[in-house]
Amino acid sequence: MNLFICECDLNATPEEQMATDAWLLFETSRKHSFGFRVYQMRDTCTFGRSQKIKSIEKRELGVGTLVRRPTGGGAVIHGNDTTFALSIPNSSDLFNLKIIELYKEIHNLFSRVLDNFSINTGLFDKQVGSLPDFCFESPNQYDLLEINSGKKITGSAIKKSKEGILVQGNIFRELYLEDFMIFGRQELINSYSLSAENISSKRYRKCCHWNNLCHQFNSSSWNYSL
Repeated sequence: MNLFICECDLNATPEEQMATDAWLLFETSRKHSFGFRVYQMRDTCTFGRSQKIKSIEKRELGVGTLVRRPTGGGAVIHGNDTTFALSIPNSSDLFNLKIIELYKEIHNLFSRVLDNFSINTGLFDKQVGSLPDFCFESPNQYDLLEINSGKKITGSAIKKSKEGILVQGNIFRELYLEDFMIFGRQELINSYSLSAENISSKRYRKCCHWNNLCHQFNSSSWNYSL
């Protein structure tokens, strides 16, 4: 099975970053391949697909952009952090896992990636009740905690449809993106016996589906409807 790697575009707006992640799932369905990308955003708060906008706006966030993600989960304030997106085809064995087991699997994989940065992490293995509005205020089951501090360092949000799965994850560290991409790519290849190809930002920016998704994530009907 193949893995396509989307080129990092740091000049993209937060809305375009969300559109590219959503396009990743579209391309995974079309090509029956895994997809992977990493990026960073500044002065931005992303929030979950089903979150009420009032739960976000009641905070003094001090950010310039609010954008709703295609996945669920709680709000994340982006700045000195690293974001990744992983798409999984419905033909992969991972597609048949329960969501909580998939969450554990993905975070175990990125724990190994973080080992390359000398960041030692472990899974938070306790079940929790209600989750906070903001993702990094407390851990969910199978989030990654930094061993030394005990603080949550990685959380993810997942969307599953008949076409495949989209995982949007956030690491509460500003990592060198090229290194993170290399280590993440290699870990995915080794773990799931994949062969990789690169996709430039010029390629997906020409896709009508990407442009339609950009319109969606820029729209008030998407971002403020709930």
